[in-house]
Amino acid sequence: MARDDDDPLARLAFDLHDGPLQTLATLRREIGVFRGQLAGAVAGLEDGEKLVGRVDDLAAWAAALDVELRDLVSVARSPELLRGSLVDVLASAVEDARGSCAADLALDPSLTDAPVKDAVRVTLVRIVHAAVSNVAQHSGAARVGVAVNVGPSSLEAEVADAGTGFDVAAAAADAGRLGRLGLAGMRERARRVGGELQIESRPGAGTRVIVRLPLA
Repeated sequence: MARDDDDPLARLAFDLHDGPLQTLATLRREIGVFRGQLAGAVAGLEDGEKLVGRVDDLAAWAAALDVELRDLVSVARSPELLRGSLVDVLASAVEDARGSCAADLALDPSLTDAPVKDAVRVTLVRIVHAAVSNVAQHSGAARVGVAVNVGPSSLEAEVADAGTGFDVAAAAADAGRLGRLGLAGMRERARRVGGELQIESRPGAGTRVIVRLPLA
């Protein structure tokens, strides 16, 4: 993440990203390790499942905090998202989120001149960033494909991977434990600007996240 020392919001985003968010990521990994150790230690005990369930609650709270902090980073970076071309901002967002995944980026050339409202622009970048982050953190995919196309009155973005996939209904019902609270957040962001988000996935078959947003 680039840092602009003249912009206090950019500094805040940088400090959150490279400070609390990194610490929280480590905490979530350690909770996961502890859960596995605890499950083995209490197997067969009367209250064993309850103890493991409490650890799952802690994992869910940590996941929710992660989402809230990342939203704060997104809010702090919003002025940055409004500067420069949308093509460049999207490319930067994908690069920032992709982790160890390779990214295949296909952006409609007309996106540069499309009359995209500021709110839609910020929403698009946040959703693409969140979707690519989910791939990097959860799917196990080596590559992620991102495509954005412009229509007469709307634009459509698709983030697709060939990773492990997941049961969408089960993930929605047990979002905290699976660490996929960001899916609900992406849907809500799209809804706020009059758009819609669709998730297609099943175990072993990869995942497609498709978002359609109005141009105006």
